[in-house]
Amino acid sequence: MKRKLLAGFLLLVMLVGMLSGCDRSQSPDEPETGAASAQSLFQISVTDPEPAAPEEPTPASPEASEAEDNAPIEEAEPEPSGETGFWHRPTGLTQEPAAPVQPSPTLSGNEKPEPEPIPEPEPTPEPEPVPAPEPEPEPAPEPIRAAPVVELYVYNRYESDSVNGSYISLLESTYHAARLSEQSARDYPQLAEAMEQYARSYVQTMTEELDEYTQWATEQIQWLAEDPDRGVEDFVNYSDDSTLTVFRADSQAVSMLRTHFAYIGGVHPDYWYDCENYDVQTGRSLALSAVISDLSALPAVLEPLLTEQYGDIFFNLHEDLSAMDWEDSVWVLGPDGITFYFSPYVLSFFAAGAQMVTLNPRQYPDLFTSAYRDLPREWAVTIPLGEEFSFHDTSGGYDTVYAVSNYDSYGSDIDSITVRWNGLETTIPEVYCYDATPVLMCSADYGAYLYLDCLSDNDYHILFVVSPGDNGPRLVETASTNGFGYRFDPDTYCTVQAAITSPRSFLLTRRCQLLSSYTVTAEFHMGPQGLPVAYDPHFPILAGYTLTTLRELTFPLVEESGQLTGQTVTLPTGSRLSFAYTDCETYVDLRLFDDRLCRVEVSREEPFNWPLYIQGYKADECFDGMMFAG
Repeated sequence: MKRKLLAGFLLLVMLVGMLSGCDRSQSPDEPETGAASAQSLFQISVTDPEPAAPEEPTPASPEASEAEDNAPIEEAEPEPSGETGFWHRPTGLTQEPAAPVQPSPTLSGNEKPEPEPIPEPEPTPEPEPVPAPEPEPEPAPEPIRAAPVVELYVYNRYESDSVNGSYISLLESTYHAARLSEQSARDYPQLAEAMEQYARSYVQTMTEELDEYTQWATEQIQWLAEDPDRGVEDFVNYSDDSTLTVFRADSQAVSMLRTHFAYIGGVHPDYWYDCENYDVQTGRSLALSAVISDLSALPAVLEPLLTEQYGDIFFNLHEDLSAMDWEDSVWVLGPDGITFYFSPYVLSFFAAGAQMVTLNPRQYPDLFTSAYRDLPREWAVTIPLGEEFSFHDTSGGYDTVYAVSNYDSYGSDIDSITVRWNGLETTIPEVYCYDATPVLMCSADYGAYLYLDCLSDNDYHILFVVSPGDNGPRLVETASTNGFGYRFDPDTYCTVQAAITSPRSFLLTRRCQLLSSYTVTAEFHMGPQGLPVAYDPHFPILAGYTLTTLRELTFPLVEESGQLTGQTVTLPTGSRLSFAYTDCETYVDLRLFDDRLCRVEVSREEPFNWPLYIQGYKADECFDGMMFAG
């Protein structure tokens, strides 16, 4: 009983000490109230941690309990713990002291203290997802490469001598070597290397051969000069020409026919054929066995075809065909399959000429390998003047085209050209040129058309476009300023012309007469009615002319693409400008000294399109340095 009274007394002492400590936190002007003390206690009970349960005392013996009950009761003095108002619990208690409590705002009346917010538990962070292993990247697809562009380098050589004061021509020669364009060489490096090696070897062979012919010609002239019954006027100059015709150039094969024509004395000149065939992907020489599945079957197939085409001109056709080394024969791939060429003396005598026969995979599917069983749907090929060319058109019909030049009474210039298409003829009059190049183009969209590039004086080209027509061939257009594109190569001193092998991309040159005479070259494609259409009519000018302003002029500025910038430039008198671009019809873009471009709009006076006007002034009143050709 005494133990219980002692515990109650100690608890009362603890409460009084707590209340007195809490009162210190009140404002000195605020009276102490029991409610305030109780509320302070309530606040402490909320924030203070729950006291630990007291330890159970060890049960004492009856003698000890009786002595403890008779002992006098002593009061325990509370120990102050400083200005905080908190105190240490009596030593006899095992409960840990409460944590210090921050003073709370004073409450008055019946106000209830606002409970301190219970902090929300922090969310458990979600585990970061483990990234899945990245799949190995698939190999990038190879870029789609354009068909190889074959450029023909034209080599010329002329040798002469003077004998007894007379000028004597010894030798003339023109021959071709084929190489790839710069872009195609990057796209097909193996093919480019193979063609370059062959071109170098061929040029070296021709150089040595022409040196030998020149020596022969010199010796013959000396012999004629010493012959009392003859003279040097009896000498006929030597010639050795070889031209290349590209029959096919696509992503699968490049196939070219070389035609030789030579005269080095004797009764008549000689001519023969050779070929160059390449596998585009590997750059290697294309074997005939890669095209024809069974070479031993060729004699049985070709013999009746040759007999049907040429009649009884052969001596031992069966034996000659059977003994032939077909891998060493002359053949090319063209729009209608494979064509074999037999030079004079191969199958018959010289007067019988050469023989040609074409095998079409549609007619002989089992004779061709699977790689060369399909015919190209679009193509372009240069055909010789005076020779028939047969092909299957886009509708499946079989066409035959023939173009022949008609010379004037002097026999020197071409006066007109006759075109025969499937037996029907038309004649293009008043051509007035000395050379003509016919190119047959076949487009999947527009069909077949014949382009005739005629070369006249002063390197002036005239382009004729001929359609087959419903009632015979018909002249579609005459473009008097267009011709097939060419360039000059300073490294070889050759004229270089890109072979035309596709109606979707070919080069044409155009003679322009705006502010000067010059020639531009651009990429074209066949359009409706077979007419050539430029991909970009903003033509670059390669002429090195310089113009000087004769008066102050203001022009709009343009970008390299030809787009107007919206700004202008005023050029004082004496400003120097160079040619940059033109559309050959209405404007010329000139380059300033600081590399900017300005546009000069040009108008013409009808009906002769002359003179030229710039902003109301005649062109020769605005610029000095213009040069025009006749």
